[in-house]
Amino acid sequence: WQMAEECGCEIIDLSYCLETHPRACLRAPLLGSLREETGGLPGTPSSESRLSVSAHPAAIAIAGILGQLSRRFTVARSVVTVFESVSERGKTGIEELSRQTINLLSFQKVPQDVFDSQVAFNLLSTYGGQCHPPLQEGQERIGRHVRELLGRRCLPPALRLLHAPIFYGHAFCCFVELAERVATEAIEEALDQKPFQVNRDPEDQPNVVGVAGSSEILLGAVERDPAWEAGYWIWGAMDNVRVSALNAVEIAEEKIFARSARPS
Repeated sequence: WQMAEECGCEIIDLSYCLETHPRACLRAPLLGSLREETGGLPGTPSSESRLSVSAHPAAIAIAGILGQLSRRFTVARSVVTVFESVSERGKTGIEELSRQTINLLSFQKVPQDVFDSQVAFNLLSTYGGQCHPPLQEGQERIGRHVRELLGRRCLPPALRLLHAPIFYGHAFCCFVELAERVATEAIEEALDQKPFQVNRDPEDQPNVVGVAGSSEILLGAVERDPAWEAGYWIWGAMDNVRVSALNAVEIAEEKIFARSARPS
C-alpha cells in the first residue's frame, strides 16, 4: 500500500490493517447523510486522506439504526447483540465449519485449526486461546467503528459479539429505549430508508439465508418490550460480504467524483 500511495493511488482497506494508521480515515458512505465526513480515525479527521478504511458491516448497521432514530427521537440507551458468521475468517473459516459439520455427523474428530473450538452446531462468546484474532477483537472493532460513525448523535450501545454456526451473513438483535413511548409504526418509518429495508410481515422476517446477495440491510417488524414503557426490539440480517463490498465501491466512487471535481 505504501508503493501505491507514493504513486498517487487511493487506498481502500477492507482488512482493517490500516485502521490505527494516523492518516487513515474511517468511511461508511452507505449511510449517506449520516456518515461523519469529518470523522477520521484517531490522529487525522481529514476526509482528504488517501487511506480509507471501510467500516465494519455490523458497525454500519448499528450506527445507521441509532443514527436514523436519533434524527426523530431521543435514544436513552441501547443494547445490541451481533451474531457473526465464519465468513469473517475468510475461506479457511468457511472450510473449517464445513469439515467440522461433516466430521460431527460421521462421529469423527473435528478439526480446530482456525477457531481452536467446536464452532459447528454451537454458539460461542469466545474462541479457543490459539485462535487469532480472537472474537473479542472483532467486538472491540465494531464498537470502535460505531462510536466513530455516530459521533455525538447519541450514546453508543452496549455491544456483544457472538459466534453463530453459519457460513455467511450476519444477524443482530437491537434493544432501544427511547425517552418517551412512540408508535412502532413511527420507528419503522424512520428506519425504512437506504441502506435499510423494513419488512413488516410477521410471517416473513429477515434471516441470513434470505438476505444472501441482498444489497439492503433487512430489518424486521419493530416490537415493543412488555416490561419497558419505551423499549423496542429491532431484529435484522444482512449479507456481510456484500455490504462490505458495496461500501468499498461507494468509497471508490466518492474518490473518483472528488478528483473529477477538482479544478485542473
